[in-house]
Amino acid sequence: MSRELRLLILEDDPHDAELAVAHLEKAGYSCQWEQVETRQEFLARLEAATYDLILADYNLPSFDGLTALKLFRQRDPDTPFILISGTLGEERAIESLKAGATDYVLKDRLSRLEPIVARALEEARERRRRRRAEEELRRATNMLNSILTSATEYAIVATDLDFRIIHYNPAAERLFGYTAQEVIGRKIPDVHLRKETQRERFARAIQVVEREGRWEHDLEWKDPQGSPRIIHMVVMPMRDEMGASVGYILFAQDVTERRRIERMFSQLQEQTSQLVGELRTEQLYQDVLRAAHLIVPADAAILSLLDEEGAELQYLAAEGERAEILLPRARPLASLGLAPLAVRERTLVQSDDLMNDSRVSREYAEHVNMRVEMAIPLIKGERVLGALMVLRRDEPFDENERRALTIFANTAAGLIDSARLYERARQAERRYRDLYENAPDGYYTVDAQGVVKEMNATMLKWLGYHHEELLGRRRFEELLAPESRERYRRLVERCRGHGVLENVELELVSREGRRFPVRINATAVWREGNYAGCRATVRDITRERELEAQLLQAQKLESLGTLVGGIAHDFNNMLTGILGFTQLLMRQVEPQSPIYEGLGRIEVLGERAADMIRQLLAFSRQDVGEKRRLMLRPFLKEVGKLLERVIPENIELLLNLSPEELWVEADPTQLQQVIMNLVVNARDAMPEGGRLQIAMAPVNLDEAFCRAHPDLQPGRYVRLGVSDTGVGIPEEIRSRIFDPFFTTKEVGKGTGLGLPVVYGIVKNHGGAIEVQSEVGKGTTVHIWLPLAERGAVGEETARTEAPGGTETILLVEDEPSVLELGKMALEHLGYRVLTAENGLEALTIYMAHRDEIALVILDMVMPRLGGPETFRELKRINPSTRVLLATGYDTTQTAAQALLDEGASGLMRKPYQIHELAQAVRAALESSKL
Repeated sequence: MSRELRLLILEDDPHDAELAVAHLEKAGYSCQWEQVETRQEFLARLEAATYDLILADYNLPSFDGLTALKLFRQRDPDTPFILISGTLGEERAIESLKAGATDYVLKDRLSRLEPIVARALEEARERRRRRRAEEELRRATNMLNSILTSATEYAIVATDLDFRIIHYNPAAERLFGYTAQEVIGRKIPDVHLRKETQRERFARAIQVVEREGRWEHDLEWKDPQGSPRIIHMVVMPMRDEMGASVGYILFAQDVTERRRIERMFSQLQEQTSQLVGELRTEQLYQDVLRAAHLIVPADAAILSLLDEEGAELQYLAAEGERAEILLPRARPLASLGLAPLAVRERTLVQSDDLMNDSRVSREYAEHVNMRVEMAIPLIKGERVLGALMVLRRDEPFDENERRALTIFANTAAGLIDSARLYERARQAERRYRDLYENAPDGYYTVDAQGVVKEMNATMLKWLGYHHEELLGRRRFEELLAPESRERYRRLVERCRGHGVLENVELELVSREGRRFPVRINATAVWREGNYAGCRATVRDITRERELEAQLLQAQKLESLGTLVGGIAHDFNNMLTGILGFTQLLMRQVEPQSPIYEGLGRIEVLGERAADMIRQLLAFSRQDVGEKRRLMLRPFLKEVGKLLERVIPENIELLLNLSPEELWVEADPTQLQQVIMNLVVNARDAMPEGGRLQIAMAPVNLDEAFCRAHPDLQPGRYVRLGVSDTGVGIPEEIRSRIFDPFFTTKEVGKGTGLGLPVVYGIVKNHGGAIEVQSEVGKGTTVHIWLPLAERGAVGEETARTEAPGGTETILLVEDEPSVLELGKMALEHLGYRVLTAENGLEALTIYMAHRDEIALVILDMVMPRLGGPETFRELKRINPSTRVLLATGYDTTQTAAQALLDEGASGLMRKPYQIHELAQAVRAALESSKL
């Protein structure tokens, strides 16, 4: 499954743009791209659409990539922006990276483009994810500020350590008679404490706060109109994440009316004074009901409050007789007796005969089993919070009791509203704490000495410590690997100077000694102009390093494959000459001659060399082979019979094959080579004998599995497994087993091409390979190949000598020895032969002899004008021209097939032998495919 990529390319050379896109599409991206050249076009496209990636040439005739980068970063800080240049010096590269470029690539090294793009896209996704998390935290903080600002019961004033006001909510403005604009930035004593006695009392209060963490008291006050009031004030310190005081917060409430009620009901003074400072909702609800019991003697009391949406009343607390029965957690509005009516009418409601009161359901009356009920709404400002109900068995409530309960309800409503406000604030804090503790990244804070003051649960889990083992006890430096510590000290000094550290990679060590790489971003914390420590985010990049190692291995194998393919091309030409001339000489020598025997040995050695080249091409995935529909079960049974010749008697061979008919599109010879190579390795790993199993089963691979195996796409596959009970592969050499010419066998017993060839064949068949091994317990090699639709097993055509002919053939070949061999062989078969050493010469000769030439034999790889270009020009000149292709390897695995689809009459693979040349020429001449 290809990965879609929306791409904008700033480039004045269409060829360079197409080349960059080709590299990305080869890597598996499905590119939707647009090319622009000028500043106006570039800005117009940015206005019209969004892109996943920007590629920009560094040098343009009227515009340049660095200017484009700066313009783009003003609009979009996240989308990857990669500069491409023919030459880019170190100074310009550093300048572009500082300006916000994601990376740069030289035009002659576009193979680096795919890994750079993959990493850039992943980092962009990560930045967006982190920004969303930060936005969520910002919303939580804004919500907390909103809650504090919307608090209507408490005046809230926040100051710094010098008592300079930094927050003044609307309730404070109403209570003290100043606007926030008038007092922000001024000190509290200058605004509110004009008398010396007031200043002294405030100073003593601050001493209590510093010593005990809280000061709380009633103060006599005069409101803005000069009337005496009683203000209840609470002062507490504000602390930062390291526990240090950064200021003070004052909660003030006008309790004049409340204190009047307390004096009126002196017997409740102790209980109500406790209510004033109580902010935990559950305890407060019970205290309200107990106080209501004392103010208005009753047999039971119930507190019900509206939910957040104001749609449903909920029983929250009950007191007195049958309290446990009177407290269902939630009921529909109509089943709560008189409470819904009191809430709706916003006034006290009383019933002296619940059983016969039409306003109350009979179900409710029977449930409470009380005769008299009084319900009074709890109103705070314009909002109805709920209702307070008191019940008696018989005696009705009188006017004094109704008045007393009304006064008390007003006080209780304020307390309940404040308590719920604080509860919401605590919930917001818990949500922030959850984000902090359970984030996928680690977070920590250290003080100026580097001692850990805070660390989230994620990072503690990585390290294997508990809070109490680290916080305030260990320096962060002690958690690093020894070789990372000196670098960390230098980085801390840099943080002191610059204020930030970005993308610093170090190595941490867990409590159990496990080392793992991390990437750290840190911000300095300052207090009164002095460095006080730093806050940092930490990302475990173990998986990232593993993916980088896999990518490096893949790039290494790809580079080796390219090298091998180029070498194989020249070797195939030489081997074609060696085998061809040898076979021509053998036709001229009697079989009984010693010379014939020597020539036969040369032929055998040449064929062995050709087989070696085919293995190298299979490793490099530049030999497409001859694929066909293949049913695996009978194929593996036949391979099992062959294996009996190479497996000694002390090894038990088991075939565990699915009974299902499974078909793959594969080259049988190459697939047999895969099985044979794996079996030979397994045999050599069990010198004392053991058990060897070949298994086959269908599997469905999902996206999660394919993310861990990037070469695969989700779908139906067959899994082949070769398992042994041998010595296993040590971990230190496991990463090298697919390296060409790497072997642990003795000299002369292994070339080191077995597993690399297996790797190349499997990749060439669209599959993946994985090795699992444990020393002393054996090895299992799993291979996944995509399943194909049901097909028919083809039969190989017997090789027979084809007759010659008298037609005229144009042989085009840049290798002199192969050209000479082909000419001699074809003339030996009776053909008239014209020769050309390159495509341009071939076109000239063809134009001169077009009516005579019956067939063109065309090499695919030539200088000056390559095979594909020559073929298309020949077809343009004469669409009926028969062309037989010859190739040592196909660099793209599709070029030869494309020419066959366009009308080529056949394909010969080098090195070819005389009889193969004869058969291919005759088949092409007699072909009706023009």
